[in-house]
Amino acid sequence: MREDRMSPDNDMSIVVVSCDKYLDIAQFFLYYLGINWPNCKYRIFIAEEECNLNSDIAEIVLCGKNTSWTRGAIEAISRTKSQYILLTNDDYYIYEKVNNSEIDEVIKFIKENDIKYYRIPAFKQKNRKYAQYKNNKNVEMIPKNKAYAVSIGTSIWKRDEILKILGDGTKTAWDIENDFSRQSADSIDEYYINYVSDRRNLLHYVHMATWGKWIPWSAKVLIKHGYNDINYSKRGFISKRECIKIKLYEFATRIVPTKMRKNIKRVLSMVGFKFATSW
Repeated sequence: MREDRMSPDNDMSIVVVSCDKYLDIAQFFLYYLGINWPNCKYRIFIAEEECNLNSDIAEIVLCGKNTSWTRGAIEAISRTKSQYILLTNDDYYIYEKVNNSEIDEVIKFIKENDIKYYRIPAFKQKNRKYAQYKNNKNVEMIPKNKAYAVSIGTSIWKRDEILKILGDGTKTAWDIENDFSRQSADSIDEYYINYVSDRRNLLHYVHMATWGKWIPWSAKVLIKHGYNDINYSKRGFISKRECIKIKLYEFATRIVPTKMRKNIKRVLSMVGFKFATSW
């Protein structure tokens, strides 16, 4: 491990969950993180099954064959000593420079306000009507009854909070997402107290892969920023039909009321749509 990472800031650790079949994807994740966050002062832990990544910036946590996403996250978090965990996935690539001073301000805000969940979206939140959090123009409240109000996407968690949600590791990632969705469907119109969302794409990341293949519009983002390191033909891109399904679903989640999502998914499943969660 490089010397500049031997004495990292102990307030937060970065935990990345991967698997052996995504080894190449995880390798590129670390490559782009190294380029665009070269002065990252936090320890980086990446959960794998049995294959060891080649990295001088991350600590590899080998969890064993067929380890679930949830169990991998627990194993990696258990190696940290930090109060806060930036939890993310191996297919979320950082394509622009991360500003350390902005991250410092976020950590300071989280500590001062006892924030347990700090969501970092993959795009800037524009024209939102959600309430601003205590005079912080970069932070908004999260409505409890909003679709995907909480998820295990890229977010900073208070250590005890995320470990409580992950439980004993028997639930899958989709089980947990289903729990979140069910909770939002059953909630009334009010805001979380200590769960918030940044309005910025603070980490400048893009979701690169789904179903084991590259997402074409995400690849265009990397190429636009001058990155041509990936041979996309090896994995290939998701099909046009799959692209249409994703776009239709994203549109539907914006206009369909939370309490109706389960019934809508049931109907769409009858005509060939597949969903990771039932809610």
